[in-house]
Amino acid sequence: MRTTALFSCAALLAGMAAMAPGGHFAAAAAADTPAEGKPFTLKHHATGTISKFNYYRVMQAPMSPQKPAHITKEPAYKNSPLYGTLTFGSDDRIPITFALDEDEKGATFYVDSNGNGDLTDDAPPTLWRRQEQPPERRGIAKIWLTYWYDGKATASYGPGKTEEIGVKFYIYSKADLARNKMEPVLLYYRDYYRAGAVEIDGKAYQAALIDDDSDGRYDSPPRSDLRFKGDTLLIDLDGSGKFERSAEAFAVNEPFLVGEKVYEVARIGPAGDALTFRPSDRPATTVRRPVRLPQIGQEPPAIALDATRSLADLKGKVVLIDFWATWCGPCIAELPHVRAAYKRFHKDGFEIVSVSLDDPADAAKVAEFVKKNDMPWLQVHDTAREIGKRYGVTAIPVTYLLGRDGKIIAANLRGEELEAAVAKAVR
Repeated sequence: MRTTALFSCAALLAGMAAMAPGGHFAAAAAADTPAEGKPFTLKHHATGTISKFNYYRVMQAPMSPQKPAHITKEPAYKNSPLYGTLTFGSDDRIPITFALDEDEKGATFYVDSNGNGDLTDDAPPTLWRRQEQPPERRGIAKIWLTYWYDGKATASYGPGKTEEIGVKFYIYSKADLARNKMEPVLLYYRDYYRAGAVEIDGKAYQAALIDDDSDGRYDSPPRSDLRFKGDTLLIDLDGSGKFERSAEAFAVNEPFLVGEKVYEVARIGPAGDALTFRPSDRPATTVRRPVRLPQIGQEPPAIALDATRSLADLKGKVVLIDFWATWCGPCIAELPHVRAAYKRFHKDGFEIVSVSLDDPADAAKVAEFVKKNDMPWLQVHDTAREIGKRYGVTAIPVTYLLGRDGKIIAANLRGEELEAAVAKAVR
């Protein structure tokens, strides 16, 4: 079943790809293209992407009261169920079908994880965890009640080749669907990845692969309908022991720089195995250059606030730079804390510069959102994404707190940490 992305709080900048038969990535090679290097197989991790890499892209699978034809045995439902089907991996002959049985007391989730058409012989059904939004968010986010389930699925890559993968699922309650006139969908995102050592130009690096469209395969091509640039390759180029997404994350179909040499992925299997690299014939001047994140103690890149003022004009004030978007759930979740800090400390010389990464066509929507949600501070709509690029923003929310000298004193503060840091800075 084809899925779509509900929203993405990760916006990796990447190029286009060549597509193999069936619509997936295979690097196109000219006759004189250098030979690819030896293959590397990174270790599969069934869970841990969210905690290790701290970003995700939510996908959605439609649900319907129509039972799929291949389902032959079912449990005794308490209510009329909703059904849906997903496939993970490159072998779509093994569909993962789910049935959702929900009433006002809760929701039970049944999964045919072995793909045999029987919803009763798999893992015990799960009563989903209810999550209710606090009162202060209900006026911002229309959805206020969801059910969550941290699950497992099987990704199949052909006869005898499968991997267990962690997938996080959630749904909106029936009350929310009715109130907001939404179609029922199952929402989900990956929690699995691959990581290990690779060698490029004779040097060893730690690398990771992330399946950003949660289809169980690592060779997915770009899709404009999802704002999806391709699955992600991360390489610890500076040997720091961690991956900096602004400078070390690339779409698997995107040429990348190692020093001043250009390389590309020559081949990658759908399971993320048989990963090989080769020199690219792309000139270095045409390849995106990594942007390192601004560091504490540095002055941040320039931001034009309007036709006459810039960020530098705010020296002498404590300033929060906040990258956000109206479609970013985590950004909206932080808004009550940002608003509280502004109301408490604005009189003491605290200012906020919100930089929206919404699409240019959504300018009116952003203005309406700002007015409706009581955001009286400075607003900048980064329609060309130039500010985000200068700051190395690959996922939001991102925040930087500047001291009165205009230098960064903290980054990515959340919740109560923000108020505490601002209180200390305005003293």
